[in-house]
Amino acid sequence: LYFNPNSSAAALIFDNKNRLLVIERAREPAKGKYGVPGGFIDYHESAEDALRREVKEETNLDITSFQFFGSFPNLYPYKQVIYPTLDLYFTAKVDSFENAKIEESEVLGIHLVEPARVSNDQWAFRSLRAVIAKLLADKKT
Repeated sequence: LYFNPNSSAAALIFDNKNRLLVIERAREPAKGKYGVPGGFIDYHESAEDALRREVKEETNLDITSFQFFGSFPNLYPYKQVIYPTLDLYFTAKVDSFENAKIEESEVLGIHLVEPARVSNDQWAFRSLRAVIAKLLADKKT
């Protein structure tokens, strides 16, 4: 009866120099653009469990703590269908980026960036652009 959005969970992971860990996407949509570790929430899985699982799968990092940051609607084009999604973003911490390693089927590279220095069109998704705008606005206040 309804075309409800799919849910995803993603992590904004910062280091002690306030640099954001981003992944360079290996697949469409938005291949080569910057995303953050995350992905779709599976059936019978909480957003928190999906967050931990996706961060581990994509970066080999274990989240030590995280906090809900916000939810943002998105459109996810896949195989000629545009799926509505609701993307749940969390700020997260890890003990170290030392063990970071990419999942080559999903990630081309891992980078530490200052979000204000990344051009808006480099971010993979509309929801991520909204998250970065909120993050930067919150830092100004």
